[in-house]
Amino acid sequence: MGGMRDLTGKRALVTGGSSGIGLATAKELKREGARVILVSRRMSRLKRAKRKVGPGTVILECDVADPDSIKGLERALTKKSLGLDVLINCAGMVEPFPLGELTDEQIRGTIETDLIGAVNVTRGLLPLMNRPGYIVNVSSMAGLMGIYGYTAYSAAKFGLIGFSEALRMEMEPEGIGVSVVVPQDVNTPQLEYEKVRRPRELDAVAGGVSSVSPERVAHAIVKGLKRGTFMIYPTASARYLHLAYRLFPALVRSRMDRRVRRSRKDTRVKGEHV
Repeated sequence: MGGMRDLTGKRALVTGGSSGIGLATAKELKREGARVILVSRRMSRLKRAKRKVGPGTVILECDVADPDSIKGLERALTKKSLGLDVLINCAGMVEPFPLGELTDEQIRGTIETDLIGAVNVTRGLLPLMNRPGYIVNVSSMAGLMGIYGYTAYSAAKFGLIGFSEALRMEMEPEGIGVSVVVPQDVNTPQLEYEKVRRPRELDAVAGGVSSVSPERVAHAIVKGLKRGTFMIYPTASARYLHLAYRLFPALVRSRMDRRVRRSRKDTRVKGEHV
């Protein structure tokens, strides 16, 4: 189906809306005339975000990794008679460690937040969505190619793309459009958290990729949902990298493998000279 060209007066709910891409997207939607609902885990952060988005913004607490919390969100929206036109699944987390260093809690938390949370929020809120409507899921370039240190994160983000593919086909006859966003590194609090924990191998693979602002991603999201674009690339470099990986996967993997090996060799050499 086509996009939602006019967002004036449309009610848009954004999970992960208190910071980063979610907050930037909420601001962009507000500028387009939408009525915004911000959803996040902490009311204190939501209150600060509301001041940044502007008057009329509705804020609701919800932990998307908790099914009971999602049911509470459903009840709150129903009680307020808040039907939805747009749903942006933006809540996410990352723990950038190799599989052997990840705890059960980190693996479970990543997959439950980044994948299962988006699935459950979408399923729970579908009965509240107007037709025509629109759903946007925020994945990652790490959902298109596996990267060192992202075993849990890539599993979740790959899954989110598969979910979006199937959901698009299911929703098309219902008059609800679906898009999935695949940003590279974005300058958010999550990236700052990640950078101080990244293994050197991940830095070697991803460190050369330029990060982008959350505002740039937000602009791409809103532009994509207005046009009805399924796969939204916030930058040309993300589009070209995905194309290169699709056409020459062995070559791209080989280059990334060399960077990993080189990072380990450089680390050993430095250690010998300490």
